[in-house]
Amino acid sequence: MHIKDEGRFLLLPSSTAMPTDPTVLAESSMCWQGVQLSLVREDIARPKEWQVHRDRHTVIVHRSGFMSELDTQIDGVSARHGVAKTGDTWAFPAGLHYLAAGAAAKSNMRYCASSPLD
Repeated sequence: MHIKDEGRFLLLPSSTAMPTDPTVLAESSMCWQGVQLSLVREDIARPKEWQVHRDRHTVIVHRSGFMSELDTQIDGVSARHGVAKTGDTWAFPAGLHYLAAGAAAKSNMRYCASSPLD
């Protein structure tokens, strides 16, 4: 799925093409020195799938919350990361398709997403 980039970082579950996600409990974004930063708190009590496909490099930093499992793919190449820990960082090269599936029992997760502005 290609998500139209309208200048805002979009991290959407694969089950919807809408820019709103009911599992996102809080989100704030800001721009700083040519970089857009988004701080997100998300409910991941149920299994969840994320897809990212952007024309800009993107970095995600896991800030808090327990993930009991995490499986990732970049352009169809699989990698299993197991448990996500605070400080874990993922980089998504521009133009590649990233897919992740994760879950945690009764948990909220916080992460920061950043990408350069035009």
